[in-house]
Amino acid sequence: MLDDFLRQSSMYQDILEEGRAEGRAEGRAKGREEGKEEGRMEGSALTARNAILALFKERFPQINRSVQKTLLTIKRPEILERLIIEIAVARDEKDALLCLLEAAQQEAQKEESDA
Repeated sequence: MLDDFLRQSSMYQDILEEGRAEGRAEGRAKGREEGKEEGRMEGSALTARNAILALFKERFPQINRSVQKTLLTIKRPEILERLIIEIAVARDEKDALLCLLEAAQQEAQKEESDA
C-alpha cells in the first residue's frame, strides 16, 4: 500500500521519467558511436577491397567475377589489409588466388567465432 502511494507520487514519477530520459540519451549516444565505428570499418574495408582489385587487375588482368565475389565476403579490414600485401608479393595468379581463398576462410572462421 505504501509502495503504491509512493509510486503514484509526482516526485517518484519525475525521478522515474528523468531516469528513463537519461537511459534513452545514453542509448542514442552509444548507438551513434557504434554506427560511426561501423562506418569507419566499412570505409576501410571498401578502400582495401578496391586496392586488392586494382592489384589483381594490374598483375593478373584475366581476373574474373569469382574473385570479386569472394572478395566481397571478406568484411574485416585487418584481413583485407594483410591480403593487399600477399597479393602484391604473390608469385603468380594461382598463388594470389590461394591467398584470397585463405583470407575468405579466415573471415568465415572469425564470423563463426563471433556468433
